[in-house]
Amino acid sequence: MKNGRAYEVNVRGRAKLSGMDWYADSRSLFISSPSATGTTLLRVDLQGHARPLWEERGVYQMWALSSPDNRRVVILSAKWDCNAWMAEDF
Repeated sequence: MKNGRAYEVNVRGRAKLSGMDWYADSRSLFISSPSATGTTLLRVDLQGHARPLWEERGVYQMWALSSPDNRRVVILSAKWDCNAWMAEDF
């Protein structure tokens, strides 16, 4: 924050939170909230009110950046993809 003070923001209704990026307006945050099935990207204001923006199954982390005019959002997600291959008689 520009004033140098620390703030505690409690996001209601979310047990786990990870990854935080500022929204371009500096009045809200992008925060990812993982669950057993995937991750939800939230827009959270400084009072802790959360609005889901995007949800993706099989993802363990999400990040977001907004354009300077707040009209566009870039979302990056990370997931564990595991494959097992077996080759015989090659």
